[in-house]
Amino acid sequence: MPKARHHYMADWFYPDAGAADGLRRESDRIIAYDDAEAIREAAPLGKVPSFWRVRKVTRTSDDVIHDSRREVPHA
Repeated sequence: MPKARHHYMADWFYPDAGAADGLRRESDRIIAYDDAEAIREAAPLGKVPSFWRVRKVTRTSDDVIHDSRREVPHA
């Protein structure tokens, strides 16, 4: 069985007046087979964050594959 070369992380950012930048960050590992599934798995349920993102992490890089601040609202 080949070893995974990457894994996914989700970051949710909530307002927090006590934080230096005004945001509190929560992160968790996402188990998914591809980028699209990782984004679906990370979608916030329940508490609504200010914004959230999904990162694809490898030994040498950490790439943001989804950032909710870049979503285009549908008309």
